[in-house]
Amino acid sequence: MLDFITVDNPLFIGVNLLVGLILLVAGRQLFWLAVAAAGFLFALGLAANWLEAQAGWLAIILALGVGLIGALVALFLQRIAIGIAGFLIVGYLTVWLLGLFGVEVGNLAWLAYVVGGLVGLLVATSLFNVALIGLSALIGATLITQAIPSLPAWLVPLILLALFAVGVVIQAKVLNK
Repeated sequence: MLDFITVDNPLFIGVNLLVGLILLVAGRQLFWLAVAAAGFLFALGLAANWLEAQAGWLAIILALGVGLIGALVALFLQRIAIGIAGFLIVGYLTVWLLGLFGVEVGNLAWLAYVVGGLVGLLVATSLFNVALIGLSALIGATLITQAIPSLPAWLVPLILLALFAVGVVIQAKVLNK
C-alpha cells in the first residue's frame, strides 16, 4: 500500500478538501475536473494494490496521467466522458462504502466496482445534466468526507449525504440562473 496516501498526510487532506469543495459547488461547470479526479482515484487505487510501497511517486505519476487523459476526454467527448465518470465514481464509491461498513469483498472487489460502476454508467448516460451535477457533487462529497480523519463509521454516510445534498442544491441553483 502507498503509505503517503492516507488521511494522516496533510498534503493529501488539503488536496482532497480543495478539489472536493470545488467539485461540490462547481462540478457542473468544471466537469472535466470531476472526470480527472475520478480517473486519478481509479488509477491510484489500482497502483496502491499493484505497485510496491517504494514506487509511490510512480503511482502518483501514473494516476496524474490517467486523470489528465480523463480531463481531455471530458473536454472533447463530454457524452462519453459522463458515462465513464459515472462508472468510475460510483464504482469507487461502492467499494469504499463496502469497506467502510466492514463488508469483506476480498478478491471480488473488482466485481463490486463493476456492478456499482454499471449502475453509475446507466444513470449518468440517461440523465445527462442531472448526472453532471449529481456525479460531481458525489465525488466532491466523497473527497471531503475521506479527508476528515477519525470519523466513526456510522457518521460517514450521514456527512457524505449531507455534503452531496448541499452540492446538488448549490449546483442546481446555479444551473437554473
